[in-house]
Amino acid sequence: MSTTEPLFNKEYILSEMASLVGDKILASKISCDNYISTDNMLVDRGGVEPAIKLPAATKFNHFKTSDTLFSNIRTYFRKVWLADFEGGASPDVLIFRTNDAEILDPTYLYYIISDKNFTDYTVLTAKGVKMPRGDKVAIMQYKFYLPEPDKQKSIAQTLRSLDNKIENNRKINETLEGMAQAVFKSWFVDFEPTRAKIAALEKGGSEQDANLAAMQAISGKSPAELELMRSSSPEAYKELTSTAQLFPSALQDSELGQIPDGWEVESIGDIAKARGGYAFKGKEFIDTGNPVVKIKNITGDGRVDIKNCQCIDDDVASKASRFKLNDGDLIMAMTGATVAKVGLVVTEGKSIYLNQRVAKFESEKFGKKISWFLYCCFKRSEIFNLVVGAAQGSAQPNISSNGIEATRILLSEDALIDSFCNFVSVFFNAWIDNIEQSQTLTQTRDALLPKLLSGEIDVSDVADEIKETAS
Repeated sequence: MSTTEPLFNKEYILSEMASLVGDKILASKISCDNYISTDNMLVDRGGVEPAIKLPAATKFNHFKTSDTLFSNIRTYFRKVWLADFEGGASPDVLIFRTNDAEILDPTYLYYIISDKNFTDYTVLTAKGVKMPRGDKVAIMQYKFYLPEPDKQKSIAQTLRSLDNKIENNRKINETLEGMAQAVFKSWFVDFEPTRAKIAALEKGGSEQDANLAAMQAISGKSPAELELMRSSSPEAYKELTSTAQLFPSALQDSELGQIPDGWEVESIGDIAKARGGYAFKGKEFIDTGNPVVKIKNITGDGRVDIKNCQCIDDDVASKASRFKLNDGDLIMAMTGATVAKVGLVVTEGKSIYLNQRVAKFESEKFGKKISWFLYCCFKRSEIFNLVVGAAQGSAQPNISSNGIEATRILLSEDALIDSFCNFVSVFFNAWIDNIEQSQTLTQTRDALLPKLLSGEIDVSDVADEIKETAS
């Protein structure tokens, strides 16, 4: 490169400004918390989650903070992550690092790699059919525009503000889900309200004392706090009292061990039906229109990714009206490596339809709110493993609607399940609201990203608008 040529505001190929890292790190320094593979990278730049297990290896590829990691299998999933810690990666995860951070900002590099134009390029140049992999040589020939360092940082900072808000929503949703799961575990796994009643009665207390103990177990409030609640929020106190009364005050033996008196080990089908989707024909799919949810659109964090769906036109949709999805619907993958994975639908006001080999749960008893109960069920490893165990086949496991419905779970009286769904609805409704907001932020980011990277628009023209959107 001639020193007389301008260094910035021109086009480069990726290999001139960045490298694929091949450094190694000992496996002894890696744990499930800092190991990254294609399996624990989330789709569409959703971040990473802890690995379930480590492969048998003595060394891994070594990534550092501010490196960009890119899943090189089925690159259309856009699994891209800007590392915020150091660790080891599998061979199918490419590690990009700037040759000189003063010339190519590491965060700006991340946005180059996360741009849809880059993803499309890797898909076009990929090798293989069943398990397409990006061609490393071709990838490093990708062309991009390099502005001056200050502008790189400004663009990266502007886009990062949107990403930070999306990530913050994701973390909030993790907390909301954790709260719902904690209630589920307390009521239907550990039987804490029932055990609280039993303990109160064993101390010589009355039925009223037992119910008060259950109310404490449910609400986490002390007797004094409950007394204050009775005067300040009488309706909430009345509802809590009614819920506590639904819990038995004794245990009984069962095939699962001791369970609350009167509860039964029954089938999923006793409270909900699993309805498979419509068999759309390949020629009916188009790029824009009404999204069709397939197995690949069920993400690893309980969401349903409708942004990367294939679509159908209105005429095709009209014959599949029975398979239209609504906000809060719970769906499950019935085939492949993600069999039994579940996701909650957020339509964003769009008409969305369910593809074959994906099941939607419907309940005459509980209506849509059964989604909250079943989501908590299927997210528990013991229930998830039961569903997976009912799948047929090894290379390509499949489960039928009947197989899902036959899964045996512990069920209380209907009134208590209904009460649980009402109790946790505040968590899940907030969860849905955050997803909707994040999708709006994602659309804004993705619309701006290629225009900012190409220089089509100047970052100063949109910075204030982005700041307001992300606040």
